Formats: sequence, structure tokens, C-alpha cells
Amino acid sequence: MSASSLIDPKSAPKLPLVSPDPTKNGNLKTIGHAIGSAVGSAVGTGLDRAIGTVGTLGSRFGNLIGLWSQTGQDTPGTAAGIEGLASGGEPPKDVRIRVIDYGERNTVDRTLSSIAELLETPQAPDTHARWINLDGLHPHVIRQMQAAYNLHTLAAEDILHAVQRPRVDTYDDHLVAFVRMLRLLDGRLHSEQVALFLAEGHLISFQETPGDVWEPIRKRLHTPGTRLRSQGADFLLYALLDALVDHGFPVLESYGTALEGLEAEVMRRPTPQVLGRIYSIKRELGLIRRVVWPLREVVDNLARTEDSRVKAMTQTYLGDVREHAVRLVEIAELHRELASGAMDLYMSVTSNRMNEVMKVLTIISTIFIPLSFIAGLYGMNFNPELSPYNMPETQWVWGYPFALGLMAVIGLALVVYFYRRGWLSRDI
Repeated sequence: MSASSLIDPKSAPKLPLVSPDPTKNGNLKTIGHAIGSAVGSAVGTGLDRAIGTVGTLGSRFGNLIGLWSQTGQDTPGTAAGIEGLASGGEPPKDVRIRVIDYGERNTVDRTLSSIAELLETPQAPDTHARWINLDGLHPHVIRQMQAAYNLHTLAAEDILHAVQRPRVDTYDDHLVAFVRMLRLLDGRLHSEQVALFLAEGHLISFQETPGDVWEPIRKRLHTPGTRLRSQGADFLLYALLDALVDHGFPVLESYGTALEGLEAEVMRRPTPQVLGRIYSIKRELGLIRRVVWPLREVVDNLARTEDSRVKAMTQTYLGDVREHAVRLVEIAELHRELASGAMDLYMSVTSNRMNEVMKVLTIISTIFIPLSFIAGLYGMNFNPELSPYNMPETQWVWGYPFALGLMAVIGLALVVYFYRRGWLSRDI
């Protein structure tokens, strides 16, 4: 149940209103009811929006908080590692295990249902490397993988905490790279942590949710004669990182296209909704930059590492990935500047339109100032019999048409004057 459904506005208790004094005036009673209804409606709408916002945030961070509490890290001072987690019990049904054994002459792709089945499945013949991909993070699964493949307890703990900064950790018999995968799902940016464990002869990847950007890599593993099939697991690590970085380019391209459309929409019809979309894009571009910038450091560390598990040929290819990551950061910065420019353009256009409105209102007020003066002058009710001064126009049979004609002549003269000065034009 989402947070937005916890409170039903129709079933919420209503506070009793104070009964009005029957001796008071009926108009005051009506005004009081109107004010009360308006305030109540505004407060109710604000509460509904606030509850909806809380519900959205809760749905986004609920899984993260749940994983955090399952590992016992909500208590300060808890021992590091996952030794305190139970290793028994059945893994959840939403965890998917896909194993690809590959070599120059053979590739075997399997989908398994449990860790036990994985451990009982030997590596296929005529293959020299194995890629194990797990979708879904669960303490029992991570605990069993940690025991089966001798993963370091700190690294296994960081898998469950899906808030790690992209980095590379090196241990005695394996290294682990924490990176983030960016995708556009239904037009919205999705950021997911991915952990890549590299050991001798196999690579293990842990994902938060099903779905990734690695289908081209799997197709290359099934294609005979590719360089990927002839190399080891370290070259597969390069290929996965390269796919993560390269997938950021179409993501940024979609943001660039959206910004161009929003700029045209700002010039045509600037609305608060357009400004909100521009701000959302700018915020997501900032997220992309925060993800890609440390990813560049991850690739750079792997390209310069002295770890024997990463061969010299793989380091050469990782240098190319590093250049792509740097270019990705530059494009993200450029798009952020475009978003800031679009926001400035929105403010300029709205300010110009406000100035146009104020100009029209000022012209109208200026035209009516002398007309109001004439109307006020002849509207003074002095008794001509008691005053030594007399206004002959008030006693004249044509006085009323004369006053109206004078007003029309003055108003028309001001309109002609403003038009010749260019103040009535739409162009400022």
C-alpha cells in the first residue's frame, strides 16, 4: 500500500464547525461559511499533494531502506560484514540467475532457479570463462554466493547497500567494481547499482532489478569468431563497462532533443509546467554527471592497475572506455548549461510578457486619467446660487454632449500619440 492511499479524504473525520450566533447578521454568516469552505478546500488539496509526494518518495526508497534494515545496518556500531545473516531458507522467487559459459569453440547459455542448481552445474566443455548474472538483491542469495565463491564479506555487504559510490576494491583472490547503470524506462531516468566481481576464469554481476543494457554483449558471446569469446573474464569486464558507458550517449541525446523542444515551447507558450520539465531535466543531468564522473575513475583505476587478473590487452581497451566516459561527462555538462539557458530564457520571456501587459495597462490608465479629471470636474455639486463662481457649461443645453466630445477628442488624441511613438506595437 502506497503512502498516498493510507488516508482517504472521504473517510477522514471532519472537525465540527462552531455554530454561528443566530443574532448576527445573515451576511456575516454567509461570508464566514465562504471563507471556511475556501480555507478548508485549500488545506485539503495541500495535504493531498503532500501525501502523494510522500507516497512517491516512499515507493522509490522503500526497497533501499528494506535492504538496509535486513543487513542490520540501521543500528550504529553493528559489526561490518554479512556473517550475521542467516544462510538457510529458500531464495525469493524474483531472483534470476543466468549463466553463460563461453570459449572459442563453444558457448552455453543457461537460466537457473536457485544457487544450489548453480553450484551443481559444472562449466560446459570447451569453454574457458563463465559469466554469472543475478537479478535481484536478497541477503540469503548474497550470503550463499559469498560462501560459494569466497567473496569478501565487506564486498558482499556493499552489494546489499545499493548506494555505493562507483569504485574498485581489490582483494586477494578477486576484485570488485561498483558502478551504476543508467537507462530510460518509460521516458524516466532509472539509475541502478551493478556490482562486478572478477576472479580467475569467471565474472559475477549483481543487479538490483531485471533488465540491462548487455544484450549486445550476450549476442557477441553467441557469435563465433568474436574477440570476446577468445579472451578471458577480464575482457568481458571491459565489454560490460564499455556497454554501460556507451549507453549513456543515447540517454544524453534524448535529453538534448527534449531541451531543444522545450526551448521552442518556451518561446511559443511559457507555462509553469514547461519550467518544471526543464528543472527535472537539469536535475537528472546532474545525477548523470554524479554517476559518470566517478565511473571514469573506476575505468582509469582498472586501466592502470597492476593486478594480474587484468591483462595488458584489456587495459589498452579500458583506456578507450575512459575516453568515452570523459566525453560523456563533457556532454552532460553541456546539456546542463543548455538547461540553465532554457530556464533563463523562460524567465526572460515571462518578464517580457509581463512588461508588455504592464505597458498596455499603463497606456489604458494614462488615457483615462484626463477623462477621469473632466468627469470629476463637472461632477462637483456646488450650488450656483450660493457660489460667486459659476460653471456655465453645467447650465448649457449642449453641456453634456460637449463634455463627452471633449473626452472622446482627448482619448483619441492620446491613442494617436502613443501609436506614432510605437508604444502600441507588439514589438518592444
